[in-house]
Amino acid sequence: MKEKLSATIEPWGEVQLIPVEQTGAEEVTYYFAPSMNYQLVKAHYHGMILQGVIELERYVSSCDTMTES
Repeated sequence: MKEKLSATIEPWGEVQLIPVEQTGAEEVTYYFAPSMNYQLVKAHYHGMILQGVIELERYVSSCDTMTES
C-alpha cells in the first residue's frame, strides 16, 4: 500500500489523497480523497507514448436523511 499524500487541488485547497495503482496493460494511478467521501479527484495515465492527468473540477455531495417515526 502506498503512503497517503497531500496535494493542492483547486478549488478545495490542500487535500489528503490515497493513491491506488493499476498495473497491467494500462498503468494508471488513481487518487481518492477521504475528506470528500473517498471521491476520485485525480487520475494519472502512465503510457509509454501518451501520458495524461485528469482532475475533478466540481463536487457536490447530497444525502437523503431518514427520520424515525
